[in-house]
Amino acid sequence: MTVNLSVIGLNQIGVSIGLAIQAGSHPITRIGSDLDIGNERKALKMGAFDQVVHNLHEAVENADIVVLCLPVDDTRKTLEVIAQSLKPGAVVFDTSVLKSAAQNWAASIFSEDRHFISFYPNLNPAYLEERAHDLDNAHEDLFKKSIIMIGASDKTHPDAVKLAADFASLLGARPFFSDLAEAEGLTSLVHHLPQASAVALYHAIEGQSGWREGRKIAGTVFLEALFPLVHMDERKDFGQAMLLNSENTVRVIDAYIEELRRLREMIARQDAETLQKTIESAVDGRISWLHKRQTQDWEHVPTPQLPTSGQWLGKLFTGGSRLRDLDKPKK
Repeated sequence: MTVNLSVIGLNQIGVSIGLAIQAGSHPITRIGSDLDIGNERKALKMGAFDQVVHNLHEAVENADIVVLCLPVDDTRKTLEVIAQSLKPGAVVFDTSVLKSAAQNWAASIFSEDRHFISFYPNLNPAYLEERAHDLDNAHEDLFKKSIIMIGASDKTHPDAVKLAADFASLLGARPFFSDLAEAEGLTSLVHHLPQASAVALYHAIEGQSGWREGRKIAGTVFLEALFPLVHMDERKDFGQAMLLNSENTVRVIDAYIEELRRLREMIARQDAETLQKTIESAVDGRISWLHKRQTQDWEHVPTPQLPTSGQWLGKLFTGGSRLRDLDKPKK
């Protein structure tokens, strides 16, 4: 029996999911859908999907799994659109940085027999330094040697959580389970703070009287410092992700301001020794982090043991907790 997978949003993440599934041998029918018909045609030509369906209702009506790869400001309205078209037992994975907010939206929109899980992917370290993140930079191994952070509420059906873990493994990633509060803290630290820092940096520089001439000589350092602005989480309504995770975002911004004050004091008092040690620590820290990210040489932290992919792949529930076994290879 075939599993029906629908991916809504054909960006780098969405198309890479389709390519990763294509590379496997499991009976999964892949449907892609996007606001941009050109993206749909391109993704189909790349072989990422078996078919593309532009109408959202038709794209999800037979889906066992729906994966949302959307800007934050498109997420809620998309949940509202597809809610009545999802069949009982369908599981929706959301790849955005949203955690509690999206879970609360789904809880208020979906009926009890439709399920929602935060499914936040990280990239294969081989692609960390790629600058373009559109569908032309999709890769079938985009999620290998990395983790996918899975978050669910205490009301989420346990089989849906196991399915999410199984799907992460199918994509070549390791599932990492996190409660929603912890996940929001982590994303504010390594995602929202770099974005907020880039926003503040641009306005601090642009507001200086020397910017009119300085912009003519701004180069690589300036460009790379502003790179997070290329990857904001929204299509048009910028800042929504930070506002929906405001407590954590404010906390990490406060910590950043304190570090800037410390750095300012070192420079103001001409404390060369402390300044050198502080910069050296950051330079070495970046090198160490990147090495560990590339080699996956992290300190061992035990994770909850779930059934393996071979045991759980494709076990989708219908009619409550009754499971149907779809774990059969293609013939």
